[in-house]
Amino acid sequence: MRIMDFSALSILVLGDVMLDEYVAAQVSRISPEAPVPVAKIRNQWVVPGGAANVARNLARLGCGVTLLGPAGEDAAGETLSGLLQDEGITNGLYFSKQATTSRKTRIVAQNQQMLRLDQEEAVSLRDEEYAALLTLLEEALPKHQALILSDYGKGALTRLPDGRCLAEAAIDMCHRFNIPVLVDPKGSDWERYRGAHCVTPNTLECSLAAGCDCTRREALEPAASGLCARFGLEHLLVTRSSKGMALFSEGKMPLYIKAKAREVVDVSGAGDTVIAVLAACRACGLPWAEAAE
Repeated sequence: MRIMDFSALSILVLGDVMLDEYVAAQVSRISPEAPVPVAKIRNQWVVPGGAANVARNLARLGCGVTLLGPAGEDAAGETLSGLLQDEGITNGLYFSKQATTSRKTRIVAQNQQMLRLDQEEAVSLRDEEYAALLTLLEEALPKHQALILSDYGKGALTRLPDGRCLAEAAIDMCHRFNIPVLVDPKGSDWERYRGAHCVTPNTLECSLAAGCDCTRREALEPAASGLCARFGLEHLLVTRSSKGMALFSEGKMPLYIKAKAREVVDVSGAGDTVIAVLAACRACGLPWAEAAE
């Protein structure tokens, strides 16, 4: 097995940041007040989520990382800033009094996720937020070897009412600087990802963008090829849960990579890990197929 050294890399992440909170509890009885379990809290912790989790994955791989995105001037934003500092991630977040930092709280008991509580508000970027993030992107991009767009559909990369889109501007910039850009997508508007070097949807996201059920190989292959042709994508890496992954590259046969089954409590953030490792390997010069494997 090859041992990779990513310490010389600097990768930029732009997208929707979140704060992920976990509450580990023990359930031993049903409440007398209602037919619900009573969960006794045993432990609590917080970690960077969304685009911030992508950045955390890269930092744990040994990469230098800068994180850009909108966040709120609130308690969750302050906590997230502290976590980024602890991880050695360069904090390029734009904090706004009008924005809210997304916060997801997961209640876990007996190795099962019982409940998730979301505190968030998905809104388009305001003019000052868009301008500030665009300036930060222009200043930071030339200092990095790759860009990851982490789209969770919360507003950082969605299209503004006037048609502007930070995702489109970022991809155009990457082509000017000859820097690879990888996208973890959300929603059906893939026009804003046009020209990306690689997009990494899961099967559901691929089905939504293609307008058909992509769970079977017979449907996935023409759908993936159609998406690549339609949006000018060099590569499409579809994550297929227990079935593994499928890499589609222009002019090449699809590459199917099998999954190795693991028992896990929480699968959240798996796509973040995929795109982080893929970007780091590509920035190191590995071919796409080897990077995907």
